[in-house]
Amino acid sequence: MTARWNGQAVLLERDPALENISAGGLYFRLLNGATGPMPADAELEITIPLVEPTFRPARVYARCRARVVRRDALVGIAAEFDEVEFVREERPSGLPVPFPA
Repeated sequence: MTARWNGQAVLLERDPALENISAGGLYFRLLNGATGPMPADAELEITIPLVEPTFRPARVYARCRARVVRRDALVGIAAEFDEVEFVREERPSGLPVPFPA
């Protein structure tokens, strides 16, 4: 997962997809408060890779616009999704012949 605030990458402690994510938002921890003061209502751009089925020629990402709704100490951020867009990235499958659909 990647996150951006004010056009800058946000350094995360670990992947929140493994910790706390739902259809309405997510909670993540910053790497030692790396972004400095992120105010409530700050707008974030978040890209989440979705599960990739084996041997598929594309990968799907959820590109989200979210806003901070809570900040815990210097590292915990709770954000609510305002908009979610699914983006398909085409790429070669790496197989010598295509599988039948």
